[in-house]
Amino acid sequence: MLNFTVNLYQAYRSYHIQISGYNYGTNHWYNPTAVLLGSNITTAIRVYFGYTSDWNLWVGIPAANYPAVSISDVNNGYEQAEISEMFEISYVSSISGTT
Repeated sequence: MLNFTVNLYQAYRSYHIQISGYNYGTNHWYNPTAVLLGSNITTAIRVYFGYTSDWNLWVGIPAANYPAVSISDVNNGYEQAEISEMFEISYVSSISGTT
Protein backbone atom coordinates (compact mmCIF):
# COMPACT_ATOMS: atom_id res chain seq x y z
CA MET A 1 0.00 0.00 0.00
CA LEU A 2 1.24 3.46 -0.89
CA ASN A 3 0.29 6.53 1.10
CA PHE A 4 1.06 10.25 1.10
CA THR A 5 -0.53 13.43 2.45
CA VAL A 6 -1.22 16.56 0.42
CA ASN A 7 -1.16 19.71 2.55
CA LEU A 8 -3.25 22.52 1.04
CA TYR A 9 -3.45 26.04 2.45
CA GLN A 10 -5.97 28.43 0.90
CA ALA A 11 -8.42 31.12 1.96
CA TYR A 12 -6.82 31.22 5.44
CA ARG A 13 -7.57 27.52 6.04
CA SER A 14 -5.35 24.48 6.08
CA TYR A 15 -6.38 21.07 4.72
CA HIS A 16 -4.62 17.72 4.98
CA ILE A 17 -5.74 15.19 2.39
CA GLN A 18 -4.46 11.64 2.73
CA ILE A 19 -4.10 9.75 -0.56
CA SER A 20 -3.65 5.98 -0.47
CA GLY A 21 -3.97 2.95 -2.70
CA TYR A 22 -2.48 -0.39 -3.66
CA ASN A 23 0.37 -0.57 -6.14
CA TYR A 24 -0.07 -3.54 -8.51
CA GLY A 25 2.49 -3.61 -11.27
CA THR A 26 4.80 -0.87 -12.43
CA ASN A 27 3.44 2.60 -11.63
CA HIS A 28 -0.19 1.46 -11.42
CA TRP A 29 -2.47 2.14 -8.46
CA TYR A 30 -5.55 0.08 -7.70
CA ASN A 31 -8.51 1.88 -6.10
CA PRO A 32 -6.83 5.12 -4.96
CA THR A 33 -8.75 6.92 -2.23
CA ALA A 34 -8.65 10.35 -0.59
CA VAL A 35 -9.58 11.21 2.99
CA LEU A 36 -9.77 14.71 4.43
CA LEU A 37 -8.00 14.56 7.80
CA GLY A 38 -9.06 16.61 10.82
CA SER A 39 -11.23 16.46 13.88
CA ASN A 40 -13.59 19.29 13.00
CA ILE A 41 -14.17 19.00 9.24
CA THR A 42 -16.97 21.18 7.91
CA THR A 43 -15.85 21.44 4.27
CA ALA A 44 -15.79 18.78 1.57
CA ILE A 45 -13.02 18.89 -1.02
CA ARG A 46 -13.42 17.06 -4.33
CA VAL A 47 -10.33 15.10 -5.38
CA TYR A 48 -9.88 13.89 -8.95
CA PHE A 49 -7.77 10.87 -9.95
CA GLY A 50 -6.44 9.86 -13.33
CA TYR A 51 -3.47 8.27 -15.06
CA THR A 52 -0.86 9.61 -17.42
CA SER A 53 -0.07 7.78 -20.66
CA ASP A 54 2.64 5.79 -18.83
CA TRP A 55 0.23 4.82 -16.00
CA ASN A 56 1.48 7.23 -13.35
CA LEU A 57 -1.26 8.43 -11.01
CA TRP A 58 -2.23 12.10 -11.06
CA VAL A 59 -4.32 13.77 -8.36
CA GLY A 60 -6.31 16.97 -8.97
CA ILE A 61 -7.29 19.04 -5.93
CA PRO A 62 -9.43 22.22 -6.00
CA ALA A 63 -7.49 25.35 -5.18
CA ALA A 64 -8.43 29.00 -4.85
CA ASN A 65 -6.17 31.88 -5.86
CA TYR A 66 -2.61 31.72 -4.47
CA PRO A 67 -2.74 28.31 -2.77
CA ALA A 68 0.19 26.71 -0.98
CA VAL A 69 0.57 22.98 -1.65
CA SER A 70 3.06 20.42 -0.32
CA ILE A 71 3.36 16.63 -0.16
CA SER A 72 4.49 14.82 2.99
CA ASP A 73 4.42 11.52 4.88
CA VAL A 74 5.41 9.45 1.87
CA ASN A 75 5.84 5.75 2.62
CA ASN A 76 6.06 2.58 0.58
CA GLY A 77 4.92 -0.36 2.70
CA TYR A 78 7.94 -2.23 4.02
CA GLU A 79 10.48 -0.27 1.99
CA GLN A 80 11.32 3.20 3.24
CA ALA A 81 12.96 4.91 0.27
CA GLU A 82 13.45 8.52 -0.75
CA ILE A 83 10.83 8.93 -3.47
CA SER A 84 9.99 12.64 -3.18
CA GLU A 85 11.57 13.24 -6.60
CA MET A 86 8.75 11.14 -8.09
CA PHE A 87 6.20 13.88 -7.29
CA GLU A 88 5.47 17.04 -9.22
CA ILE A 89 3.13 19.85 -8.18
CA SER A 90 1.69 21.88 -11.04
CA TYR A 91 -1.32 23.95 -12.05
CA VAL A 92 -3.67 22.22 -14.51
CA SER A 93 -6.05 24.51 -16.34
CA SER A 94 -7.98 21.71 -18.08
CA ILE A 95 -9.73 20.83 -14.79
CA SER A 96 -11.33 24.09 -13.73
CA GLY A 97 -10.49 25.24 -10.22
CA THR A 98 -7.93 22.55 -9.48
CA THR A 99 -4.21 22.24 -9.10
